[in-house]
Amino acid sequence: VAAAGPAMFLLLAILGSLLLKIVRFDGFFPDGLITLIAAISINLIQINLMLMFFNLIPIPPLDGSRILASVLDDQQANTLMRLEPFGFFIIFFLLLFPLPFLNISQIVFNLTNIFLRLLIGIPSGGII
Repeated sequence: VAAAGPAMFLLLAILGSLLLKIVRFDGFFPDGLITLIAAISINLIQINLMLMFFNLIPIPPLDGSRILASVLDDQQANTLMRLEPFGFFIIFFLLLFPLPFLNISQIVFNLTNIFLRLLIGIPSGGII
């Protein structure tokens, strides 16, 4: 159940990439409309990938913590879940004051960029 949220974000990103591919190779739409649909599709893909990767952070109450708890033993899972009342504070702290070895924003951005390139077919050397 915990993987349903991230899986839905991934599915929406994949659907956005399919829409982008259909519009790119279909000669039916005028150029201006193709540009608009392409921009909307890329934004749809990027937003859903960001939400997916953010949601996979293993800090309660995010889904990543529930996925991690499902593979831990009961004692470790209970210890992790005891952080839930403080989870939002931990997340806000890590977003506002990134640690040198743990910059959540940069990690989410980098993963989003990699998967965005995979879904829309841009080589890794290009800039988006």
